[in-house]
Amino acid sequence: MTEEDAIAALRNDLGVGDQAFGDTDVRRQGEQVDAIKHEIARLRETVATIASRASELATAKAETTMTDVEDALKRNVFMSVGVALAIGYVWGRSR
Repeated sequence: MTEEDAIAALRNDLGVGDQAFGDTDVRRQGEQVDAIKHEIARLRETVATIASRASELATAKAETTMTDVEDALKRNVFMSVGVALAIGYVWGRSR
């Protein structure tokens, strides 16, 4: 075997080795892509849960505010009527 043949054989062996390492890298990258896809799916579920809970919280806050306003109006009936009359008067005068 000549020196050139030895070098060619070595290059050939290294090329096969690179291919084997390349397959491992591709497999590893595929696993990483699968892991990222799984993480994205998990994050979507988390965001959906947060959005649902935020909507429930906003609804509960609006209901509480409406209840508070109704209670205040019931406690101060005459003042509520007076304020409504004043608003109506000002609105009517402005038109």
